Amino acid sequence: MFFVSLLASSPFYGSATGDSFFGFPTPRDDRLAFAPAKEPKDVSILARRVVKLYQEKRFKETVVMVEETLTELPDVPVNEAIREKLLSMRRLAKAKMIVATYRDQLKEIKEETLRRKMIAGLVITQTYGTVLQRESEERREATAGGSVFLGTTFFVRKESGLEITSENGEMIRSVDSSVFSFTGNRSVRVNEGSILLHLPKGSPPFRMDGPLAGVTIESDKASTALVSVTTSGGLKIIANERDLKASLAKGVEIKLRPGELAFALPEPQGFSRKMDVELSTILMTADLLTGFEEPVPFSRNLRLAATMQARRIKGRFRAVVGDVKTADEFEVKVIDKDDQEKEAEKSAKPEKKRGISRFFRGIRGRGPNK
Repeated sequence: MFFVSLLASSPFYGSATGDSFFGFPTPRDDRLAFAPAKEPKDVSILARRVVKLYQEKRFKETVVMVEETLTELPDVPVNEAIREKLLSMRRLAKAKMIVATYRDQLKEIKEETLRRKMIAGLVITQTYGTVLQRESEERREATAGGSVFLGTTFFVRKESGLEITSENGEMIRSVDSSVFSFTGNRSVRVNEGSILLHLPKGSPPFRMDGPLAGVTIESDKASTALVSVTTSGGLKIIANERDLKASLAKGVEIKLRPGELAFALPEPQGFSRKMDVELSTILMTADLLTGFEEPVPFSRNLRLAATMQARRIKGRFRAVVGDVKTADEFEVKVIDKDDQEKEAEKSAKPEKKRGISRFFRGIRGRGPNK
């Protein structure tokens, strides 16, 4: 370290005269022939140990070794420079020891805070692509088996996905450039992208908030909803498994059957009109359902709901459901015969699979006048 060269180049001097080593007389000194034999410690070795301990950041041991070295160092003027170096090393080691202790205490406090904020029963069960999570200022990669904490924000990158489940069977999935956070044990804020929410039978209501609108979703039976953020700051909601109810903060509610879509619009617009979308298409193409390695455990119920919906709805036409600006205006494009032929030609040249997680592209539907 900064005093090693001095230790190596400068000898240590003792106060005794004659042939001596660190002030200890040699056995040839007749004056102390009867003195007890005692081997003095090599101060240069002790000094090297001090440097090594300091470099290894073992500051507490460094302080102890410096004290021992100072004790063994003969108190003569020529050793004064060495003594000053050792004292400086001791001061630095003590300061760093205090800082290290403070950091350890902060780490313990942070871990204890996270333990208190941990949402019991929630665990990350599947991920693919790049998914990050942030509890405070630091972002880290979300991995399967990880815990979920109150206030945690998840960043799901493009062509990536995240699945979180509870011990009661509840499930949240998110894919394709989505950002959402847990604002409570049973509430999520979706800032961008899309989410799948599955509630088993008997589950309490679950709150989902977008940038400018929020809904409470509940059902008497097991139900699944696909929710995505619209450009107006509202939410697009599609019931998938069984009937569910979505409620606004002011008590306004809407009931959705499997395959029905509605928009929750920013205040004071409320809910839009309902329309049907073809569940069978969603089941085959939505990344929220098909993008993960392990399928959802309720896939059989989804297929059954799609079959029942196909029998129920009539007068269908092919359309693409897009975004919404007001309660009376949907972005719905009807696909005519020419478009269908172009689509057939395009399908003959398959491209890289792209899901419909955000706006559920390629969904069949009825007109908005339900």
